[in-house]
Amino acid sequence: MVTPDRSQDLTEAARLYSWALREHRSCGSRVGAGIAQLNLALVRISSGDWAAARNAVHGVLGTMRGEGAEQFVTHTELMLLVCDA
Repeated sequence: MVTPDRSQDLTEAARLYSWALREHRSCGSRVGAGIAQLNLALVRISSGDWAAARNAVHGVLGTMRGEGAEQFVTHTELMLLVCDA
């Protein structure tokens, strides 16, 4: 079985999520920025960069709790478990 090279897709995804993160931060959308950061962490997980993913996710957890975005707290905690596995 041949596995397709997804590195370009992951690079493009990281670029676009980084852009979204900057945009959300610039307009003060903390939850939106957190979601973009979680998406960036998923790209890092897909790339095998567990440490960077964990750092990104850990930073989002406090934001989501502080903003009362409980629907994302559980998701964020699950992502931390994936990073630690």
